[in-house]
Amino acid sequence: MELEHSYINTNGIRLHVVQAGPKSGIPVILLHGFPEFWYGWRKQIPALVNAGC
Repeated sequence: MELEHSYINTNGIRLHVVQAGPKSGIPVILLHGFPEFWYGWRKQIPALVNAGC
């Protein structure tokens, strides 16, 4: 599984975005709170990709 990292600048802040899975898949947004970061979702991402998300 390949992860795509990118950044979005909006409203004076820089958001880190990680994407995986087919572009035609069902979109799912996973959000975390401070002080956590995207790596906390590392075990859920492959299951979502395998489900077509």
